Amino acid sequence: MYEEAKRTEECVRLCKSNSLSDEQLLVKIGSLMNQCHESCRSLFQCSCDDLDEIVSLSIKFGAYGAQLCGAGWGGCAIALVPLEKVETFMAQIKVAYYDVDEYRKSNFDASSMFVTKPSRGAHVEILEMNSN
Repeated sequence: MYEEAKRTEECVRLCKSNSLSDEQLLVKIGSLMNQCHESCRSLFQCSCDDLDEIVSLSIKFGAYGAQLCGAGWGGCAIALVPLEKVETFMAQIKVAYYDVDEYRKSNFDASSMFVTKPSRGAHVEILEMNSN
């Protein structure tokens, strides 16, 4: 558990740093994601074959890094993919993972894969009300 917390702190430090190019930053964060998945898979045993396959395919198809997210045990995977590769990446994952058998094909829908971007997490904003 200590190693996971250490990786999280390192990711925050990297994101706040101005000493790296965007590419260097993404490579380093991707490496932390890969380490996290490996730790969850081998040390905590909270991954599963399907998640391991998607993570492996993600890296094969050009993700900087990929890992399980959520609680694991059959949850979701997240991949850090260069913006210019997203469309191709999504198509490759669909073909290599979902289109391989009828069960996966029949359960694929728009919510099976989606694109998102990093953003500020949940937070509280205090607004001053104008008394006029």
